[in-house]
Amino acid sequence: MGSIDTPNFNFAKLAQSSNLLDMLYKRIGEAASSLDIKNQDLENSKKYENDDIILASVILLGTMAIDDGVATLAIKSNLLVLTVDLLKS
Repeated sequence: MGSIDTPNFNFAKLAQSSNLLDMLYKRIGEAASSLDIKNQDLENSKKYENDDIILASVILLGTMAIDDGVATLAIKSNLLVLTVDLLKS
C-alpha cells in the first residue's frame, strides 16, 4: 500500500473504517520499544524485523498523508508525536 498511486483514492475513509492509524501507532510503538538499547538480549534478526515494521509503517503513513483527511487525523492522534520521538532517539 505504500506505493499506491491512485488518483482520488480516499485514504481517510480507509483509515477510519479500519482503524488503520491506531494499528500503525501500536505496531510502531511495539517495534520501537523492542529496539531499546537497554534490551541487549534481543537477537539481531528481531531487531531488523522491527526496523522493517517501522519503515513500512512510516512509508504507508506518508503515502496516506497525501490525503488531507488522513493528515488531519494523524495530527490529531499521537502517531506523529511517536514517529518524531522515534526519529530523535
